[in-house]
Amino acid sequence: MTRFYKAEMYKFKFPASHGHYAWNEYLDFVVTDSASDQKTVMKAAFFSGEIEGFRTTRPYTTFLAAQSCLEHAMNEYQAPPSKSGLFKDAKEYEE
Repeated sequence: MTRFYKAEMYKFKFPASHGHYAWNEYLDFVVTDSASDQKTVMKAAFFSGEIEGFRTTRPYTTFLAAQSCLEHAMNEYQAPPSKSGLFKDAKEYEE
């Protein structure tokens, strides 16, 4: 699951997860951030809905595993240069 979450984060170019400890806080940030494009917002909302669905259907098994895997993926994830905030002109070189 961790590999899936991390791959989707790269695919949809999520912003950097530095400074966000909890998965729900990070996904809320992605959804409400004005710099996030529509596909990234939709994928973050899907992740949030999926994990919240596990909270009600399988609270002691899949929910714990899913949130742990997403937080692990957040720790390993390194945003592309255009989304990391380090380089303002990195969009030119990314594609």
